[in-house]
Amino acid sequence: MLLGCRLVAALAACLLFAWSASAQQQTTSPATAFQYGAGPVTSFAGSPTDWITITASGTKKLSVTTIDICGHIGSGGTPVTVPISLIMRSTTDTGGTSTPQTAGNLSGSAVTPTATVAMFTNNPTLGTAVATINVKPLLAGPPGGDGCVFFQYGPASSTGPLIVLPGRQLAVNLQGQTLPAGFSATSTIGTTEQ
Repeated sequence: MLLGCRLVAALAACLLFAWSASAQQQTTSPATAFQYGAGPVTSFAGSPTDWITITASGTKKLSVTTIDICGHIGSGGTPVTVPISLIMRSTTDTGGTSTPQTAGNLSGSAVTPTATVAMFTNNPTLGTAVATINVKPLLAGPPGGDGCVFFQYGPASSTGPLIVLPGRQLAVNLQGQTLPAGFSATSTIGTTEQ
């Protein structure tokens, strides 16, 4: 009887170890890193709302790690402050005029992203906002006085990664502000998918 109990206990311990190892392997599969860059962009909606959207697919976990936006005014222009908001949406934007952005794979593999990143030149009909995640002022000046805002998430950040759930969208929103003549901007967006 004692031998039988020991065998059952040993078998249970083996099964528990095997299950734990299997579960750990499933949750620690390597993430693929992507980066999207654009600019200088000179064409905007008249009073831009959602300028860039990052939409998660239904198949992979999407984490946004960085969003860098820089802007400047042409020669002789007056510096301007443009509020840059990150808005999480539970439903995606529709309509408008947009251009899909092409990702560079930073992981050295041939994997392509399942998320989509789009840049709008005519405002879309906005999806449902869940929360404004962050707002920063971008002070855009003439050449030599360019301003930038940096949104950092992930390992280098105390907040951890910014997760976009399947079917949801993160928007870079310019709050409908009228942009001055000669305004241009660049953007760099880093994501991972797992």
